[in-house]
Amino acid sequence: MKNITYLFLLIGLSSINSCQRSNNIDSRFPAPINIEVDFKYHSLKLDTIILNEDGVESSQLGFSGIHRNQDYYFVDSRFCWYYVFDFEGNFKARFLGQGGGPMETTIGRIATCCILPDTSLFLLGYQLDHYIYDKHFEKKKRFILKGDPFAGDITTNWRAYTHEYSNLVCRSHKDKVYFNMYSEHPDFNYIEHLDRYLKKCHHIFEVNIATGEPGKMYAFGYPPVYHKNSFLYVNFSSINYGIDNTGNFYVSYEADSLIYKYDNQFTPIYSFGYSGKNMNMKYIRTDNFEDCQRYYKQERIDKGYYSWIEYIDETNLLIRSYKKGSHAPDDGLQIYSNKTLVADLSVPKGFKIAGYVAPYYYSQVIVDEEKELLIVYRFKLDS
Repeated sequence: MKNITYLFLLIGLSSINSCQRSNNIDSRFPAPINIEVDFKYHSLKLDTIILNEDGVESSQLGFSGIHRNQDYYFVDSRFCWYYVFDFEGNFKARFLGQGGGPMETTIGRIATCCILPDTSLFLLGYQLDHYIYDKHFEKKKRFILKGDPFAGDITTNWRAYTHEYSNLVCRSHKDKVYFNMYSEHPDFNYIEHLDRYLKKCHHIFEVNIATGEPGKMYAFGYPPVYHKNSFLYVNFSSINYGIDNTGNFYVSYEADSLIYKYDNQFTPIYSFGYSGKNMNMKYIRTDNFEDCQRYYKQERIDKGYYSWIEYIDETNLLIRSYKKGSHAPDDGLQIYSNKTLVADLSVPKGFKIAGYVAPYYYSQVIVDEEKELLIVYRFKLDS
């Protein structure tokens, strides 16, 4: 393992635009009350772990996280290998891969994955195909969701939506898995049906993996910031969300500084949050599909937005990542304890939290494309 120390000093808190919201807003998006700042952490010392330093080959495309609280995993989305490393970056094992055997997969390409509460592995393909593998990586179940995209109320018909494949968040709780989604249906989309979409669009889709059936849809509508100059936010209209071990949801919209907490029935509890530092949020107005396709990729490189959120049950902390934009050499990381902001720190570009195994917090893999390395950072929180 290579040890590289990053010392990022806190310069100060940026403007708190979340406190300037009107109290007269939709009950789905409650105004923040009694939010506080109490900085307990002023710098991070990051250890750098190289996962493929010993020549482990991969496509460098995939997903990563904590493997059963004892190892680190990387799932290669193209070749469908499940790699296991120890926390020093040493290769331990490889599972799955393409094939028709009981410990292989026919998924083609992996759209996303997550570890289920019983430590089984869940995989999602690009054809609404769902796979579950037990702790020995033997296939337990495969099912495909089906439905009519034109049936009933289009705003509540899950088939009228598509998974947010460019930034797909997969979570699990009990016997359910969840995905973020949006609609580009010709009769229901952000560009052509703005008012209805802002009020009625659902963002989280539930699937019951015990029955193999679609479940409920959650997180409908957009918070107040999206209802003024709405076409500025077309390219930043997605959400990130986390779930704690009691089933509470924490929802963060890409262009909104607030975080919204809901219970396991998705009843609003409260909101909280502060703007990140040095974020370039001067978005380009986009009011047609041609401009959306033209600007989308570069806008998300050049501009700042809230990019990930993770609730850490072991320490009861909520950690939110945000991108500052191409003008900045770094990104940002906010840490909340309940509704209190306890840190806002600089981190390497693309930094997102994967999980916690005492005494360290671990990042997701960051790919160094030039050196073809899979990099993981870890840190302790010392007051």
